[in-house]
Amino acid sequence: MRGEVTMVKEEKINGFEKYEIESAVRTLREAEAIKADPKMMEAIAPFIKKETAAMLKVAKIITSRKELREKAAELEAKDL
Repeated sequence: MRGEVTMVKEEKINGFEKYEIESAVRTLREAEAIKADPKMMEAIAPFIKKETAAMLKVAKIITSRKELREKAAELEAKDL
C-alpha cells in the first residue's frame, strides 16, 4: 500500500531505547581508546582541569546557597 506510514516500536532494554544503549556502547569504546592514548590524554588534560575547576566552583556555590537556606530556616524557626 502506497503512502502508508508504519511506526516501528523501538526495543527497550532496562527501560532504555535500543539506540541509547548502542550509543552508550560507542561512547564507552571511544573513551577507552582515548584513555589508552597517552598523547591524547596529555592534550586533553588542560581542558579536563578547566572543566573540573568550573564544576568545583559551581559545587561551592550550590553548597553555599544550601547552607544559607538552612541557616535562614533555623533563624525563622527561632522567630516562631
